Amino acid sequence: MRFDELYVVMQRPCEAMTLRLTLNPSVASQLYDEVMARTYARWSTLRLRKVPHRFVARSVLGKSINFTLSGRLAEMAQPRNPGTSGLSESDAETLNDRRAVAAGLKRLRRPVRESVAYMNLAGFGVADTAQLAGIDDTEAQRLATRGLADLRGWLTTEQFDVLVA
Repeated sequence: MRFDELYVVMQRPCEAMTLRLTLNPSVASQLYDEVMARTYARWSTLRLRKVPHRFVARSVLGKSINFTLSGRLAEMAQPRNPGTSGLSESDAETLNDRRAVAAGLKRLRRPVRESVAYMNLAGFGVADTAQLAGIDDTEAQRLATRGLADLRGWLTTEQFDVLVA
């Protein structure tokens, strides 16, 4: 696979995954481009891997979670009503929901986190999720189900809806 093919194939699902956590298309695009710049810098070795997609997906997921937890999301958020200072109460709640989801995902073991995020945030099917996580289809489905069950216990209904909506 060529780098430009990888870029195109992974762009939509990776940006979708980031967008579900950040709610900011600009941030989703920037984080994806940052990961792809790192990927390109390592392309001479990554292209030899059977699944270079795995590096991209893991990197985007990690960056998305860290960005959401960093607090920079609130700094970048624009108030809905121009002329007002700060975020409305509903906007602040929405950002807090995203932060709680990111914190919940971070608590999960890596294969569980990846299965949940790839299936529920990026929209990958079971087979693609399994390939990206480096596990078989049955395990990917089992881990995603278990991860969602754990998250359901940690998150409020509104926060959990970020994953399943």
